[in-house]
Amino acid sequence: SIQSNEWILANPDLLGFFRTNYDGENWRKIIQQLKTDHKKFSVVERAGLIDDALNLARPNILPASLVL
Repeated sequence: SIQSNEWILANPDLLGFFRTNYDGENWRKIIQQLKTDHKKFSVVERAGLIDDALNLARPNILPASLVL
């Protein structure tokens, strides 16, 4: 079972070729983890999170305020 303070990463190491969007709460948890200890995510995962977030913000699927 997942604890309320844990984040979920749906595409670890970007093994799948697709965009991943999360609900606002999970995005906030991921961002907090990046601020606290970014090395919990691999370099590839961090790059993928940035790429997904920026590309989801462009068509207003993800709020720019969350991305920036």
